[in-house]
Amino acid sequence: MYWKIIFLICFIAFVGGFPQTNLDDLIDQIFSTTTAKPQQSCKCVPYYTCEDIDLKTDGVGIIDIRVTECKSYLEVCCPLSSIVNITEIIKPPAKSTPIDASNSNCGEIKSIGIGPKVKSNEFETEFGEYPWMVAIFRENTGATFAENSHLFICGGSLIHWKVVVTAAHCVMARNGTALPQLKIRAGDWDIESESERYDYQERNVAKIITHLYYRAGALSFDIALLILESPVFEEENTGLICLSDYRVPIGEWCFSSGWGKNILGNGRQLKKMELQIIENNKCENILKNSDFGKTFSLHISYMCAEGKEIGTNQGDNGGPLVCLMPYKKNRYMLSGIIGVALNFKTPNTLGMFTNVPQLTMWITNQLSSNNIVL
Repeated sequence: MYWKIIFLICFIAFVGGFPQTNLDDLIDQIFSTTTAKPQQSCKCVPYYTCEDIDLKTDGVGIIDIRVTECKSYLEVCCPLSSIVNITEIIKPPAKSTPIDASNSNCGEIKSIGIGPKVKSNEFETEFGEYPWMVAIFRENTGATFAENSHLFICGGSLIHWKVVVTAAHCVMARNGTALPQLKIRAGDWDIESESERYDYQERNVAKIITHLYYRAGALSFDIALLILESPVFEEENTGLICLSDYRVPIGEWCFSSGWGKNILGNGRQLKKMELQIIENNKCENILKNSDFGKTFSLHISYMCAEGKEIGTNQGDNGGPLVCLMPYKKNRYMLSGIIGVALNFKTPNTLGMFTNVPQLTMWITNQLSSNNIVL
């Protein structure tokens, strides 16, 4: 008690004057403990099942994938009284028939995404921003990976509701045979999460078509068409990328996307990167001064682009390089397929891409032979 009185005297001397209340009341006032109100009990649920969360696309209700109270950043700790019965949540119904590819609005980037906005740096994508992006998996063989699992191998691009374009080296073995048990997943964003607002769609690969002059291990005509057993349906998070024979000019800025480089170390969300088209001669000279050696010659079926230092990585191969179409506002076309992404001791990252515009006629002819019309 004595130390409290000494402290009280010092306090009074500091503020000046004596209080009107009695000593005991003043001691209780100064040394009383304020008890915080206990937080209302909450439960981690998918963000779209919580009525207490205001999710908008204008920046309000942003998901921060770095910080979360729950196991998944796509979940929120929702007050028990605000949880909507999961059976009452109406997810977008799957369409029973695919939309005719020729009538679809291809190449539209959804820059604000769909659903809540992701708190991002320049390399993160919004959910549904690149609706043509496809993940390619190999099914569990029972010996190589865990039971009931898929092995993610590459990215790809949806050019028709029944056709995916990717790199041939992603789906062909060294001996020239096609890899078995391949699946594609369309409409996915985080390939390690099941909590997105819109479900992804998985389809089996029925047939693989590669270029006549593709050779395993060689850097030429690295392109494959994956014909699906059944078509993907058009949803908010799925769409097609346009094809064109338009040659993108040197200096044009384009975008690549993929899941390979996990920049933030949290999940496997789709990433993007802005790249600038460079001359093939410049690209070849850079490659000659790398592990490719002085005798390396860049094949005519390739094009190159360079970007910032972070670069792409394994898992991005087969994915798209998309550039703006001429005379079409905010429409993108498939300009390249990621073949080799290299990080040299230079300020920039260099990527080698199969040149899609010069192979557009080949793609059209191959699909026509399989009764598929673009």
